[in-house]
Amino acid sequence: MPCVFCDIIARKAPAHIVYEDDDLIAFLDNHPITDGHTLLVTKRHYERFGEIPQDIVAKLFMKAQELNETVMKKMAAHGANISINDGKAAHQLVPHIHVHIIPRRANDGVTFSARRRLSEEQMEHIRTLIGT
Repeated sequence: MPCVFCDIIARKAPAHIVYEDDDLIAFLDNHPITDGHTLLVTKRHYERFGEIPQDIVAKLFMKAQELNETVMKKMAAHGANISINDGKAAHQLVPHIHVHIIPRRANDGVTFSARRRLSEEQMEHIRTLIGT
C-alpha cells in the first residue's frame, strides 16, 4: 500500500523539510492546525508505535524535544501540543508513525478540527524559519 510519508522520504512527493538525518525527517504538515505544525517521522516505515525499536524511539523523542524548542521559538509560541495518533481508532490518518509538534499561543482558539491550507509562499516562509 502506498505511503505518502515514504514517498516524501524517497523524494517522490514534495514536502517542506525542516530537518533530516539518517533515521528521521521532519516537515511541515500540509494541513496545519497552526502555523509551524511540524511532523517528525521515522525514515523506516513503522505503522504503529509499538513496532519501533527502542533506540529509534529514544532518538525520535530526543529530536522531538529539540524540534519543539526550535518551533516554539521561531513561531513565537507559548506552548505546544506534542502527540502521536497510534492506529486508526486514534485518528491516525497516515499509517506511518509520526509525531505532531503543534505550536500554541494562549487563547488562540485553535481546535483540532481547525486544519487549513496555507499558500506555497506561507509554507516556504515557515520552513525557512524552522529549518536547521
